[in-house]
Amino acid sequence: MRKLFVTSPADLPGIWDEVKPFIDRALKHDYGRRIAEDFIAGITDGSQRLWYTQNETAEIDAIAITEILDYPRLRACSMVILSGVGMENWVHFEHEIRAWALEKGCQKLEGRPRPGMERAMPEWKKTAIFMEIDLCPAANQTTQK
Repeated sequence: MRKLFVTSPADLPGIWDEVKPFIDRALKHDYGRRIAEDFIAGITDGSQRLWYTQNETAEIDAIAITEILDYPRLRACSMVILSGVGMENWVHFEHEIRAWALEKGCQKLEGRPRPGMERAMPEWKKTAIFMEIDLCPAANQTTQK
């Protein structure tokens, strides 16, 4: 039976090599803002949470990284990273993250997924689009690889 796991800071070194490719894959849509190693500090200090699922052969097949955001008027749980293979096998675990967020006093679960995720998460509503303009194209060419 498939399960959703939460990584404790002490367990992170033991699974890092398995989760890093999923983070790297998601960061292809982050355009140089972060690299996978940038998440280690947040997961280790508890400000971010690493969730993962395993397939029938105990291989990690999906990960999510969340963090609690305290806005002036509400608390939200942000899905900073969501990445995996065989989405139909793990996307339903979002409900467990939702339940955890409610326990933590969050009024919203939010994220900035790639466009294809809209179809997989029909309960979610699109509230904005994310736009940017590169102010330093030459300097950013090396960070977008």
